[in-house]
Amino acid sequence: MMEFIAGFLSAIVITIIGAGATYFFTARHEKSNRLAEHRQRIYMKLLSIKQEHFWISSGDMPMPDRDIPEEVKDRYWGAAFDVIDELRAADDLEQAPAIIDALIGLDFEHEWQRAEAMAKIIEDLSQDVTPRVAQALKRRDQKAMALMQRDSDEWWRRRGKIEPIIPSPNQRERAMRVDETDKDEGSDKPT
Repeated sequence: MMEFIAGFLSAIVITIIGAGATYFFTARHEKSNRLAEHRQRIYMKLLSIKQEHFWISSGDMPMPDRDIPEEVKDRYWGAAFDVIDELRAADDLEQAPAIIDALIGLDFEHEWQRAEAMAKIIEDLSQDVTPRVAQALKRRDQKAMALMQRDSDEWWRRRGKIEPIIPSPNQRERAMRVDETDKDEGSDKPT
């Protein structure tokens, strides 16, 4: 009878330990999966923000009478706060403080520095998210940069085909003529 009770108690203890271990490892796995999903969404949103930020960082270039359009700033800030909302659900994400600093921090004297910080974060996230896609995007960026340096009009023409905000070279030229006409008309007016 004593052997039966000892066997029964041993079975109960082993069952409890097994159930606890199963619960622990399942919860840990689910948490890891959720974090991976959030990491993927954050990564994709950062890629989008990087494209939007290009227009802001290009505003650092010394061009007279060039202001960054409000709608570009609004889209950037909206996307930045979407990422921050996503970070709230991914509190365990190692890169979270760096992402917040890069998106809304005031530590950057120039916007190209912010762009570099974002690029480093995207590179870091890409190692965990989609290494093949990250390599393909890196190659695409290198090719785009080479084209921009080689023939900027062709770069603008190609980008203008797929991105709605980018004017074609003809549209840019027309806009520059209109700006010049506005300046000429403005200087003729008496004050």
